[in-house]
Amino acid sequence: MKCFFNTTNLLRIALIYIVTLLLPFGSRALAREISRKEYIQQYSHIAIRQMNQYGIPASIIMAQACLESGNGNSRLAVKANNHFGIKCHNWKGKRIYHNDDERGECFRKYNHAEDSFKDHSEFLRNGRRYQSLFDLKRTDYKAWAHGLKAAGYATNPQYAQMLIDIIEKNELYRLDGENFSMKESKRLRKERAKIDKANRKAEKAARKAEKRAGKSSSADKNSEIGIILPPETPQIGDPGSAVWVESSPLYNYTLDRQIFTNNGLQYIIANGTETYQSIAKEYNLFTKELLKFNDLRKSAPIPSGTIIYLEAKRNEGEKSAYVVQEGDTMYGISQKLGIKLLKLYELNNMEYGSKAEVGTILNLQK
Repeated sequence: MKCFFNTTNLLRIALIYIVTLLLPFGSRALAREISRKEYIQQYSHIAIRQMNQYGIPASIIMAQACLESGNGNSRLAVKANNHFGIKCHNWKGKRIYHNDDERGECFRKYNHAEDSFKDHSEFLRNGRRYQSLFDLKRTDYKAWAHGLKAAGYATNPQYAQMLIDIIEKNELYRLDGENFSMKESKRLRKERAKIDKANRKAEKAARKAEKRAGKSSSADKNSEIGIILPPETPQIGDPGSAVWVESSPLYNYTLDRQIFTNNGLQYIIANGTETYQSIAKEYNLFTKELLKFNDLRKSAPIPSGTIIYLEAKRNEGEKSAYVVQEGDTMYGISQKLGIKLLKLYELNNMEYGSKAEVGTILNLQK
C-alpha cells in the first residue's frame, strides 16, 4: 500500500487549504485589482457628465474618486458602488457598515457607480461651505483642490497636493478642456432629444387611446404642453435652435419654458418680468454664477428679449468670422454668438471696452 502523504497529495491538501482560507473574502480576493489608468478610462465619461451638469471640474471629480476608492478597488466601491466614501447621515436607502474613523460606521450603498458620482456632485453643489468654489474657473484645478481642503472636505493636510499630483500625473486636466466638454454636451443633447422623441411618441399614443376610450379632450390639451413646436425663426437674430426641455438633473426645467441652444450652449429669452435672482433660483444656480455666465458684474433690470445663458460661454465661435452689423455692440455680439466677451476682444487683438465699426470682420476662432 502506497503512503497517502506523498508529495502530490501534500500539494493538493495545501492548495485546498489555501483556497478555503480565501473563500470568506469572496471572489474579489482572487481577482486582479484594476489599475488607476483602467479606472480613469472606465469612469472619466461620468466625471465629464457631472462637470457639465454641476460645474465641478471633471479632473477634480476623477482625482477624488481615485483617491477615495483606491482606484475602484476599495471595499466600499466594490461592495456598495460607493466611490467617494459618503457616509449615511440622513440616507434612507441601502447601507453598508465599514470600519473608518470608528468601527462599524454606516456608509451609503448604491445600485450603480454613477449614482455615487451624482451624490458626490450634489453634496458639493448644495453644501453651503463649498459655494465659493463655484466662483473659480472650471479649468483651475489647483484652486479647486486647495479650496476643497480649506472648506474642510478632508482632514489630511496634504489632501490638496494629493489631488493635484493625481491630476498632473494622469493628465486629468485634459478632461476639463473645451473639446471634451463640447463633445459631451452634444452627446447629452442627442440623448435628451431621443428621450423627448420617445416621450412625444408615447404621449401621442396615449392621446389616441384616450380618444378611443371616449375621454374628454381637456386632458389632451394638458398633455400637449411639453411638445409645442418651436417657432420657425427663433428670436434675437436666429442665434440657435429652439427646443422644449422637460427636465434636467441640474436646471429643473419647467414644461412651459422654452430653451434655445447656440454654440453648444443652453439659454433662455427673458420675458421682461424676471430678475437675475429669480432666474438663478429657477434653474438652481447662484446669482453671481449666472451673472458670470453672461459677462455681467452686477444685477440689473432685464429687458424683454435678452439672451440669458445658463452655462459658461465658449472661448470660440461655431463659425470662423462675423461681420459687424448696424446696431451691434461687442457685448451683444458675444451674447448672440455664445463667446466670452474677453475672448472676443482677445481673438481680434482689440482693447477691452473698445467698439467695433460696422463692416468689421471679427475673428471667432484662433
